[in-house]
Amino acid sequence: YAARDRSLRRRIAIKIFSPALEHFPREVRDLHRRAEATAQLRHPHICDIMESGQLRIDGVGRDVTFFAMPLLQGGSLQDKLR
Repeated sequence: YAARDRSLRRRIAIKIFSPALEHFPREVRDLHRRAEATAQLRHPHICDIMESGQLRIDGVGRDVTFFAMPLLQGGSLQDKLR
């Protein structure tokens, strides 16, 4: 999803994982560890992860895991792979 970081006033992308994932706490912990490791990397072909965590989405009724990343312009990954 495209979003706006209110504190830094910039456009960002929010990747929200399936609410069903919350039934698997080990996998959720693994995602956060991967996000932490990826956040340490700097490479033109690796998208920065600016934040990871849990958030409540209206209508879901429980917290979901998310990653916040820079909003990249220029089409979808599928378009790029073509």
